[in-house]
Amino acid sequence: MVFGLWHYYSATEDEDFLIKAAPVFVETARYWISRVEYRSDGSINLNGVMGPDEYTCFSNNNAYTNMMASWSLEKTVEVLKHIKKTNENAYSLLKITDEEIGQFHEVAQKLPVLTLDNNIILQCEEFDKFEELDFKKIWIDRKKPLGQFVSQEKCYRSKALKQADVLMLPFLFPNYLNQEELAANYDYYFKYTTHDSSLSSVVHSVLCCRMGHIQDAYDLFLKSLDIDLSEDKAGAAEGIHIANCGGIWQAIVFGFAGMLPCYESRQVSFNPRLPESWKSLKFNMVYRGENYRVQVLPNKVTVERRY
Repeated sequence: MVFGLWHYYSATEDEDFLIKAAPVFVETARYWISRVEYRSDGSINLNGVMGPDEYTCFSNNNAYTNMMASWSLEKTVEVLKHIKKTNENAYSLLKITDEEIGQFHEVAQKLPVLTLDNNIILQCEEFDKFEELDFKKIWIDRKKPLGQFVSQEKCYRSKALKQADVLMLPFLFPNYLNQEELAANYDYYFKYTTHDSSLSSVVHSVLCCRMGHIQDAYDLFLKSLDIDLSEDKAGAAEGIHIANCGGIWQAIVFGFAGMLPCYESRQVSFNPRLPESWKSLKFNMVYRGENYRVQVLPNKVTVERRY
């Protein structure tokens, strides 16, 4: 929720919206403070969570959850400082104390993102010790989800991901990992990812674009299209997968067009990586109150303001 609110504010710079959203920032931060565990060694941990990967239902210190909680807490501190400076009356209505703000910052700094020695981010505590599955032996029909061939409890204790988890971090934050770190984490987790979730392929497609693996990105993009467009799969028989549709848009704009999200860049920025079969790409967007028409060519991007 907080991430979405900040993304909207970054795209619009709407100060009235930020003031209205501020209580959500504050109450979310208070929730995280109430949710963490303080261990005797002085560490702060977030236990008993399910991260994005729904095949790992109960874990401690999930990297994605910890980082997003930490980001949310730090962003709340930033928002509070901004509102205090620009609108003292709105700030007073939040009834926030300096002690609480200090807690927000402390927890944000101490929530761990665990890693292995080879720069691999651990999905959660002891993920590296989870059971290895012989996918070739167990998953005999790849047209069906892995979950139809393995019991639920076995999925919960195995290195089998329903969808992107750790890889959601570089997906949302393009500057979080350098190219070498991104490639290492992608290679480590991709072999364990089943894509049983409709939310999975588009994330990997965008990351493949950023690594320059355009054919892989395009193949994963087509997999996402098939979820609702394939007549054989009949995926849309009971309604389309709306989140996947949003993901397809993101794969086009943030992947193949290479647009940086507005919370990562103060100006519109593109790094196009079009599939070989695409001659051009066009789309409209609204950025900080202005309407634009974007045309992406293999080595050129034009952005025109629309009146």
